[in-house]
Amino acid sequence: MGSSRQEPSTESLWTGIKPAVLLNGTLIKPRHVNKDGHILRKLEFEVPLDHHHHHHSSQKDALKLHAELVDSFPNPKPTPDVLSSPISPHKPFLLYLCGGPGDGNTSDRVPELNKFCINRGYQVLYVHYRGTGLSPLFFDSTAKNKVMRMSDQDKANYLARFRQDNIVRDLEAIRLCLNKYLSLTKEKEIKWTLIGQSFGGWVATTYLSFLPKSLEAVYISAGMPPLGKTPREVYEKTYAHIVRRNEDYFNEYFPEDQEHVRTIVEHLRDEAPLQKGTADGKPAPFRGLS
Repeated sequence: MGSSRQEPSTESLWTGIKPAVLLNGTLIKPRHVNKDGHILRKLEFEVPLDHHHHHHSSQKDALKLHAELVDSFPNPKPTPDVLSSPISPHKPFLLYLCGGPGDGNTSDRVPELNKFCINRGYQVLYVHYRGTGLSPLFFDSTAKNKVMRMSDQDKANYLARFRQDNIVRDLEAIRLCLNKYLSLTKEKEIKWTLIGQSFGGWVATTYLSFLPKSLEAVYISAGMPPLGKTPREVYEKTYAHIVRRNEDYFNEYFPEDQEHVRTIVEHLRDEAPLQKGTADGKPAPFRGLS
């Protein structure tokens, strides 16, 4: 009688992550970006598509990640030697995790955040998650030809490698890479401070759950995932809350709107079904609100 296949333990899923490869290495050239005296370094990293089987991954399966590091000049009037200076090993790193999923994560998206954090001694790193933004898209022309020849199950497995768990592994690989690049000892290694916005909060929570020793602090904005509850339980509570808020709106503020909304929904149901959409081929937008 054959033995059943054992599922990997949770611990094994988060061990063995190797440092990313810093592609531009010592060729990193910062440039002045704004009146606040901030400089921008564009970094390119390479990570495996599958962190668990990186030894068996071919070069064509490697993913490139685009990142931008924002820092301040040590003085208001930068000199040529400062412009070509390396990344500081002495300043802590704040890692901004954007929402989405699927958004780019450009360094100029929240200028006031840069100013606030840099004034407090941080250098701020923006990483474009795998398959998004300025990192090569998960379905670019090269990947598309490969993916379209896969079975449906293999396509699903491929797409599953772009979820938040592998985003966290990418960020950990970058952390290990920068430790190596900056020649930091174990005692002085980088520990990220995370700011997670929306979906970035889900990424931050995953990081905090499985690799807490890599983190100094975590701040979450409008992005706390359900903890100890299933998505079904959360959405059931959400729907009930939406019903109560609608009742409050109609009962306390604009009771006449209830009849207006009912009339619109009935019209869309009878005259403009969702599958037909509008005359120009777009779905009826109000159905999404009703």
